[in-house]
Amino acid sequence: MIAERGGESEFFRHFSISTAYATQTGIRHTVNEDRFLFFPPGNRVAEREEVGFLFAVYDGCGGSKGGAKAAQLAADSCRRFLIEAAPMEPEQRIARFDELPLRGNQAVFDGQAADKKFGDMACAGTLCWIWEPSADTEILRARFAHVGDTRAYLLREGHARVLTRDQQVGGVLSNVYGTSPRHFVVDSIDIQLQAGDMLLIGSDGLWKPYDVDLLALAAEAGGDPLRYVRAWLSKAYRNGSDDDLTAIACFIY
Repeated sequence: MIAERGGESEFFRHFSISTAYATQTGIRHTVNEDRFLFFPPGNRVAEREEVGFLFAVYDGCGGSKGGAKAAQLAADSCRRFLIEAAPMEPEQRIARFDELPLRGNQAVFDGQAADKKFGDMACAGTLCWIWEPSADTEILRARFAHVGDTRAYLLREGHARVLTRDQQVGGVLSNVYGTSPRHFVVDSIDIQLQAGDMLLIGSDGLWKPYDVDLLALAAEAGGDPLRYVRAWLSKAYRNGSDDDLTAIACFIY
């Protein structure tokens, strides 16, 4: 089963943004264990509150009976961010965003204790907030909160860069949502965006070990993020991926 959606807007004062997501259940699962947040351009909450746009991909860990449940709990813990942050000053909004993965981890950790059937549930996840620090300056920023091995990429001026670091030891995840709060680790990444940038978030079924030429996809998509995510999922599947596949693409103009 494939689900997809795209959106675009000139919400920001100095930039336009076009976004899309696509998700597909892998052939080794009967239920898609990936979840995502997608408050796209045109979303009434995001544009009314003038806080920015929020996107995330959460990947339920394979072998965990509660992978899908963990991913859903982590995603749900972030849904009110745009409303909560609306009355805040910029620095307060940053602090609130940085709390989101801690909330998500606590939700999954508490869920483990509440039901022994889901005692081993866990997920990875990468969360992105795109925001404008000031109305007076032409600056657009992206802030990421990364846990596990979902990946975020920046495509800029003909180069593809992995923004996140896989939290693994010996090929095994060393940090996930559902970890004891005292040991939970979040990698925070903050970058300034520029016109022509492409931001991507993808679950590990898209790159492990089924790497796709992300720059070639950009040329094929011709500036259309929905075409991009469709092609990314399709090529990973044809390359042999049997995992759930979820991708979000954001193009900045």
